Amino acid sequence: MKQNKMVNNSRQKTSSDLDNFQRYCRDLENFETISHDEEIELAIKIKAGDETAVNELIQANLRLVILIASEYEGLGLSSLDLISEGNLGLVKAVRRFDHERKVKFSFYAGLWIRQQIKRALSNKSRTIRIPVSMIDKINSIEKRKAQQGSPSAGPHGANSEEPQTDRLKRLVTLAKASTVSLDAPFEQHEAGTLEDVIPDSNSQHPLDELIRHGDYHVISDKIKLLDSREQEVMKTRFGLDGCKPSKLVEIADLLGLTKERVRQIEQFAIVKLRRMFFAEQGEEKLLCSA
Repeated sequence: MKQNKMVNNSRQKTSSDLDNFQRYCRDLENFETISHDEEIELAIKIKAGDETAVNELIQANLRLVILIASEYEGLGLSSLDLISEGNLGLVKAVRRFDHERKVKFSFYAGLWIRQQIKRALSNKSRTIRIPVSMIDKINSIEKRKAQQGSPSAGPHGANSEEPQTDRLKRLVTLAKASTVSLDAPFEQHEAGTLEDVIPDSNSQHPLDELIRHGDYHVISDKIKLLDSREQEVMKTRFGLDGCKPSKLVEIADLLGLTKERVRQIEQFAIVKLRRMFFAEQGEEKLLCSA
């Protein structure tokens, strides 16, 4: 059942969050589902201004919110946040439902619940806003990825999914990304923060000039002061000491690391080199002023 699926997907959350979610699901057992005829009766009462009927129709459909919310698990909001947003959509549906249109309430409410959840995912779950129109596409891609290797995925697995545009690929990445403080440490056991590896687009550092002009012999002396792995990455990256200039993916294969890890090592090595150059510049200024 999807309710159990959401519980399983919540294992990575804190025990407190999971306990609250499970307690919420247990509380819903006190509310009985209602028939289509009962829905119509409540809708008529709601139209006449009966607030008790509003609450009854809401309570009878809270399980529907959990089922729909489970479809958007893992896109940036917790289970309880998804349910909370879905409940807001349910309330809107209850107050706007017109039984005379001959539409089942569950179908009508589902539209409002999904809309509310998608808007929340777009606006609240990340610093970089994802368009509402792309949430379903991102969700569909993530579902297909999750089915890889399962018997229901079919013989083609991930190859059966539709081609992704570059824009959609970027949005999928952003949807799964979380924001990190620039003050966060770059390495667990190293000095420096993430802010250190973000270049200032308005300035040209001497190290950048050396790399751009190919003055690698100057850089080579400084690289010897780095740790062994950073030296290896920098030498193979920029073709120093007789090494062939290599791409990140080639270095990753050589060292048995991921491409992203190699990129991080390269960036942090550059941070250290920048600091060395800054220190030298400071000494030169002191000597000149003496």
